[in-house]
Amino acid sequence: MYNFSKLDKPAITTLLFSGKNHDVESSSSDNMQRIPVAVDSGHTLEGRFLGHGDDAPTLLFFPSPGKSIDACSRMAGEYNRRGLNFAVVSYRDESGDTAGINVSSFFADGVELFQQTERWLNEKGCNGPVFLKGEGLGAVLVLDLMCQHGDKIKGMILDSAIGDTLFYLRSLGVDEDNLDFGEEDGFDNLNKIEGVKNPTLIFHGSRDTLVPAAEAEKLQSFSGARTKQFFVVPGGERENLCEAGGHHYFDTVKKFIDTVCGANTWRQRRKKYRDREK
Repeated sequence: MYNFSKLDKPAITTLLFSGKNHDVESSSSDNMQRIPVAVDSGHTLEGRFLGHGDDAPTLLFFPSPGKSIDACSRMAGEYNRRGLNFAVVSYRDESGDTAGINVSSFFADGVELFQQTERWLNEKGCNGPVFLKGEGLGAVLVLDLMCQHGDKIKGMILDSAIGDTLFYLRSLGVDEDNLDFGEEDGFDNLNKIEGVKNPTLIFHGSRDTLVPAAEAEKLQSFSGARTKQFFVVPGGERENLCEAGGHHYFDTVKKFIDTVCGANTWRQRRKKYRDREK
């Protein structure tokens, strides 16, 4: 268990969790199901599930804090059309009020979001493989979950991920007086990804001004996965990689999942070709 006491300072958490949810449009779909997730202090968080089929792979998305769950839900159609189930989680204080969230609660909530969502999927009969996808600080949670629960997860996808904690905090503008600690007191992402053997796909934006692509390349170089891919998205910024990449982005995710699940082997391609010829 990590001790995040050196990160849980108001001067740091205010900047880490300062993302505002400007997208307040409510989204609804006949296919959408809500997933209630109970955490400590009486908080109830929300996940959403938009399914394609019980046997289909499920992509469980941990977005950047402050990103509208409605905006994330609208991605689901792209994944559903490609034969994937899509689930997305939200965090406490999504309104932008940071009073009730710090790094310790963020990581603790991440575990509950994963475990309770996995339980919900099992209860609903969704028995396909589960892939985790994380964006920004959500990618930090995904790396931590892979270390704890990698035996239950088929693979992971990281968007706009963070390498060194101190580099990231400096980029956010945290004062040097609040950075008197080592990586072992931070997210420890490089050490974590070295221990993750599950197939890994990493995306990063060419125009990310907060975390340059070199930080994501460092994660790629430390990755302990035998199957791993790294893509720089042209024109991609911090939190718009799927928009910047368009259908190529979603197709790459689909191809990665198919390959990991054995649905993109030469035998499968030959069978599809023969079926079309009939």
